[in-house]
Amino acid sequence: MMTPAQQTLFLPFYQDILDMPAEGQSYLACGLSADRNLEAEWKQALTFLQPWRPDWLALNKEGFNAIPRLASELDKESRYSGGLLLLGKHRGRNEAWFAELLARVEPGGWIVVCGDKKLGVDSFRKWVGNIAEISDRLSKNHAVAFWLQRPADLTNNFIDALKPLATDIDDVFRTEPGMFSHGVIDKGSALLVPHMEKIVFGQVADLGAGWGYLAAQSLKYADRLKGIDLF
Repeated sequence: MMTPAQQTLFLPFYQDILDMPAEGQSYLACGLSADRNLEAEWKQALTFLQPWRPDWLALNKEGFNAIPRLASELDKESRYSGGLLLLGKHRGRNEAWFAELLARVEPGGWIVVCGDKKLGVDSFRKWVGNIAEISDRLSKNHAVAFWLQRPADLTNNFIDALKPLATDIDDVFRTEPGMFSHGVIDKGSALLVPHMEKIVFGQVADLGAGWGYLAAQSLKYADRLKGIDLF
């Protein structure tokens, strides 16, 4: 479902502050949802990075080019003319996605960021301002959009240093910003572990498995478990 903040994200283009995508240009869009009202120029230009499966499915259903993750290796095929970032509630993921835009948008390309005021967009704008010069901003729908050109002098090492580090737990699990209970074992999940033997048995589906803590504990303690599918 498209949010008011996502509507605000496109205002710099609709108000003729920034140019709409030209034929052959490509934009990487991080965190956006499906919008069937988007113009043909955008539908052709956008690649949506959307790891949340319900939104990914909705994007594909509407005919958008959506990917759940980015390729780890950068090459000419991985470069984009510009980038869009819709801020979510996870600050670490926002920072990681902004760093990915810096890595993948061509020097001089426009990057537009927007977020709801309640999600700390002003704080995020100040963080970005320490990295690159922000050209301008606008506010509407209780959201703030700001934009900048990708600097040409950023090194790969500098960009990599902007990305929050993954957190390992018990030398078994690796968690990243944006995941549920990133960096710590959820208290409610931990309370379930002593009862695994009694409540988990047969063929099990783990809906919203996250980084796999409960599934792993089920395999360890639930002797009557026959199989487990992760979703």
